[in-house]
Amino acid sequence: MAELAICQDCNQPYLTSEGCTRLRLDGRERVPLPGDWGEPCRDCATPPGGIHHRGCCVEHCSVCGDQARFCGCGGEVPHGGRAHVSHGPGRA
Repeated sequence: MAELAICQDCNQPYLTSEGCTRLRLDGRERVPLPGDWGEPCRDCATPPGGIHHRGCCVEHCSVCGDQARFCGCGGEVPHGGRAHVSHGPGRA
């Protein structure tokens, strides 16, 4: 049987928890999965309204809007603007 991935922040298994319990990461607020999403995250199984687990490929940076897993903004909003965070087509 395959071993479940464990979140580095909350030490919970990705696919069996209610989402990550860490609300800030590297000084930034975490972006929850929208409450009206309708289904759990396809990568980390976080339910709608929950916080993605660290390393989830769906989570976006709350500062720059890029994919959080690969974000390199350092917590600074580009061009002094506000980030636009999307969770996929038709989602804002």
